[in-house]
Amino acid sequence: MKNKTITEMLLNGIGTVAYMSGWIVWKLKKQIWFLTLIMIGMYLPLLVMQNVAFAPKAEAQLDNTQILKPTPYQQQVVDYIHVVFGKDADNFLKILSCENHALRWDAQNFNSDGSVDIGIGQINSIHGVPAHYLYDWRTNVDISYQIFKSSGFGAWTCSYMLK
Repeated sequence: MKNKTITEMLLNGIGTVAYMSGWIVWKLKKQIWFLTLIMIGMYLPLLVMQNVAFAPKAEAQLDNTQILKPTPYQQQVVDYIHVVFGKDADNFLKILSCENHALRWDAQNFNSDGSVDIGIGQINSIHGVPAHYLYDWRTNVDISYQIFKSSGFGAWTCSYMLK
């Protein structure tokens, strides 16, 4: 065996230490990634299940012995029109069968004079109500009632349906 100088021995030792520390760092990184994957695999289902497990339960209301089903959107609109318009609700629904037969809250009609009819009651933009209010179907029905009270059903193009 050849006699090595102190410098050669130190350099050889430092090289070994550097190599070993690189290997140790690589091993630690590998273990950290592995532990991260395990944690994600364990905790992610718990986060999702927490929302599912503690979600509010659906409750059925009983009317005598009959379970009430959720009302479809159009039926809610018709019921609200009956509440707001009262005895005039059927006439307004006749007009709507022409103006907006599907009772779409997002219905729009662009008129030749540049105005726009919006929502359930096809309220014209000449009334000055900002469009974002008219896309809420309840607000639209309420404003339709105010127009009916001030101008009658003649404010709607399809008012001829009442004759």
